[in-house]
Amino acid sequence: MHRKVSRMYICLVLCLLFTIGATVSLAAPIEVDIWGNANHLEALKPIIERFNSEQQQIVVTIPGKTESHTNIMTAAAGGVLPAIIETAGTITPLYAPLGLIVPLDDFLKKMGGDYIRDFLPVGMEGNIYEGKVFSLPAFLQIEGGYYNKEILQKYGLAPPKPGWTWSDLEQLAKQARQYGPDGSKTVHGIIANGPINFDVVLLGQSGAKLVDDKYRVLVNSEPVQSTYRWILDWRANDLLAYRRGIDDIADDEYAYRAAFVMDASYRQFFWDSVEAPMVTAPPLRRDANSLPSTVFTNRGWAIMKTTPEKEAAALVVVQYLLRPEIVAEWAIRLNNPPSTYSAINLPAYRNHYRDNVNMNIWINSYTIINNSGFPWPSAFEASNIRSAYEAETIALLKGQKTLPQYTEDLSVRIAAMITDFLAGR
Repeated sequence: MHRKVSRMYICLVLCLLFTIGATVSLAAPIEVDIWGNANHLEALKPIIERFNSEQQQIVVTIPGKTESHTNIMTAAAGGVLPAIIETAGTITPLYAPLGLIVPLDDFLKKMGGDYIRDFLPVGMEGNIYEGKVFSLPAFLQIEGGYYNKEILQKYGLAPPKPGWTWSDLEQLAKQARQYGPDGSKTVHGIIANGPINFDVVLLGQSGAKLVDDKYRVLVNSEPVQSTYRWILDWRANDLLAYRRGIDDIADDEYAYRAAFVMDASYRQFFWDSVEAPMVTAPPLRRDANSLPSTVFTNRGWAIMKTTPEKEAAALVVVQYLLRPEIVAEWAIRLNNPPSTYSAINLPAYRNHYRDNVNMNIWINSYTIINNSGFPWPSAFEASNIRSAYEAETIALLKGQKTLPQYTEDLSVRIAAMITDFLAGR
């Protein structure tokens, strides 16, 4: 049962905002527009409709615009920024230095320590810039992997157990991989969605960085080099294929003909839609002496610099959207893990993930492990490092470059990006 958004609630929150410096008039409804991922906001629409129907001071709209960098910078240039954007890992480091999003520290101070402690620590990473909080998470997207239970059963292979390593993955993939009489592959050992979903996770499990916090280029470091020797060996031995722009992998191969698929928690929607027999694998680690780690991308909310009135109204909306029951409802609609303890512990959400084997594993096994993050400082996202890394890595994985060539080319490219980035700070 949903609590209504009463006029008294709105007024109380707006009174709170008065105390932290916002000037608000209740003479007419304030329009608050939200930009973000189309699928995510589609799932949010029933929640927004309910909010709008239960009070008259604020009207929330979803105009169908994404939070792409091009859209945001065009809007900033035209002075028409949205009130709220759905955030991902790159939002805070991109827009906080430009002064385009509002710091939330005063609001959090007023809400008290219990409020901020409700957010899972892995969900808060990436939302802080130079010691200030600029966005708050609602749900997590977790990189990891799945195994096809039917394939493993067919070939008498036991599912991976907690603590499994790269060597275990390699051995299982070798045993599960199959070829037809004509030599064509009928079962893939491992398929990864792309370098961002797989290679970056393995780099984190090796403790590898392409760029460290002092902005030194480390592509030639042993942790990076050894990680790619593993990956290239799997490629050379026909154990590892990729989807995005690298190998020609059809959806049916991905869903039914791979023993292991390395992809994120959000892929569950696809598995459900095609009834794929995929089970979330335990967190992977490099070897028995290392700890598991992965990459978490939180999705949540940031308030953009507009007018004091609109910013104050946007904060009312964000606070509503971060209520435990709302976070849980949105997460269930999207089949993602929530970013707050209170939402996870609600009976509605506990029932959801108790009956969902894969979500149970994401919640209980992944949210407690280390977030290795991306192999560069979060602020460096503003340099477009992700696209540069992916382009160079695709060339390596397709055999268009050797590892030494890749190392030199990516190092030179990153060094130039660092020079430009630091000069512009």
